[in-house]
Amino acid sequence: MDTYSWDTKRCIRYGENFTGEEHPCYWCGLPLTDMLNLSFCSKCGGVHCPHCGGCWCNVSKEKFDALKKLRNKYCCTRYHFMRGIEDKDKQLLDLVPGFSKALDYCRRWKGVII
Repeated sequence: MDTYSWDTKRCIRYGENFTGEEHPCYWCGLPLTDMLNLSFCSKCGGVHCPHCGGCWCNVSKEKFDALKKLRNKYCCTRYHFMRGIEDKDKQLLDLVPGFSKALDYCRRWKGVII
């Protein structure tokens, strides 16, 4: 399994005070309510969801690749962030069901009307 470099692809808000943040989990869509006390996987560097236990290394390669593609294209530091998910990429949401919720959350946080 590949690892994902959070150092080069991290959220624009990385290092900010996340108090009160409830970013949805990419895998289950439930809010990660205690952002300051999340645990990170020592193997892949991803967040361990306290609800489903999901992280980058405990999913199939197909799901890993789908999230990597979605995150690299649509997260807040990317060109397509403001536009939303293109039709050709929507089938990837079947593999990463919480991503759409997470993207909508971040777009609202940035003040983008959705």
